[in-house]
Amino acid sequence: MAKHKTIMYKVKGTIASIDEVKTLENGAKVVNYILDHTSENGYVTKYNIGLYKKAEYAEHVDNFVKYNKVGSEVEVEFTIRSTDYNGKVYNNLNHWKLDKVETAEAFENSLGSGHGEDMGGSDLPF
Repeated sequence: MAKHKTIMYKVKGTIASIDEVKTLENGAKVVNYILDHTSENGYVTKYNIGLYKKAEYAEHVDNFVKYNKVGSEVEVEFTIRSTDYNGKVYNNLNHWKLDKVETAEAFENSLGSGHGEDMGGSDLPF
C-alpha cells in the first residue's frame, strides 16, 4: 500500500476576522478566522481557516487570538480535509502554521530614525 503524503498549502494575506474561541467537551479549543488574499490583479479571495488543538495544546488557540489581530499580515500554512456527508462533500482548511509577514513599511519603522547616520558603537563588520 502506498504511503499517503499530506500536502501543505500556503497563502499570504490579511486577517479579516477572528471568531470567538470555542471550548469543546473534550477540552479541545477551536477558532475559525477569515484570511483575505489579494492577487496581483487586485482580486480578493477569502479563506475560512480553522484552528483546532487538543486539550493538552489548547493554549495555542488562546495564543493565536492574543498575538494576531484583524488587519495582521500573515502567511498561513494549511491542509485541506474533505468530509462526505449525506452525499455532499465538505472541505475544511486546517491551520497548520502561521508566520507574520513584515511589510516594507513595518521594516522601515523598525529601523528607527538612524537611516544613513553613524550608529556609533556598532559591532557590525561593515
